[in-house]
Amino acid sequence: RVWKCTKLVLFQHHDGVEEEDVSGSVPQSWAKFSKNNVEESQVAGRSATRQLRYDVNNLINNAASDMSVHWNKTNRAFTDRISESQDAHRNLKSNLILTKNVSTIPNIQVAVHLSVLPCSLVHTCTY
Repeated sequence: RVWKCTKLVLFQHHDGVEEEDVSGSVPQSWAKFSKNNVEESQVAGRSATRQLRYDVNNLINNAASDMSVHWNKTNRAFTDRISESQDAHRNLKSNLILTKNVSTIPNIQVAVHLSVLPCSLVHTCTY
């Protein structure tokens, strides 16, 4: 074949390429290199996976613990608020009863005063 160059192509020369020892690159060396790469990758991958599982497990446990603490605080706050509301309700009821009694006191005083007049009239007539 004859190659015709229609464009000017510039090749960059890398020093030391001509001194490369190509005799060491055989299929057996590639197989050994690949096998070593796979083994190292698996060992590193397993270690990283183990560490990742450990980290995730710790995060989940910490999150569960934090949620439990916050749930207990919230539950305690709700219980306190319910107790305060019940106390306020009882106080309002007792104040309502007292208010009703206070409004009947003048009525009782008027009734007593009205009953005193006939009694004094009867009292004067019997003497």
